[in-house]
This record gives sequence, structure tokens and C-alpha cells, in this order.
Amino acid sequence: MLDGIAQQVPHLLRNTGDRDEFWSAFATLTDPPLAEAGPEDFDWVSARITEMLEACGVTPPEA
Repeated sequence: MLDGIAQQVPHLLRNTGDRDEFWSAFATLTDPPLAEAGPEDFDWVSARITEMLEACGVTPPEA
């Protein structure tokens, strides 16, 4: 699931009109795996999501 999302990030960056639209679309993709991750996997899934953003030169928003 995460590999598929990682492949979609460059497409989202090219095809969303602005930063808010990108983050909304990205959240739609990443919310399900974060919700499905158990407590023992949540940090790993979250780190993987951050890595896919960084690989595309995107800085995650501040919490």
C-alpha cells in the first residue's frame, strides 16, 4: 500500500493546484494505512510516509 502511495506523490505534486489541494489529496491516500497501523507499526508507517515526501523534496507541515 505504501509503495503505491509513494508512486503517486510525484503525480500529486504535478497535478494539484496548490499546497492545500496537495495535502488534502495526500491525506486521502495516507489516512487509511495510518488508521490500519497498529500501535507497534504506527511509527514505522509514519516514518515511511515522511520518507516518501522527503524523496520528492516536500517538507511535511508542522504539527
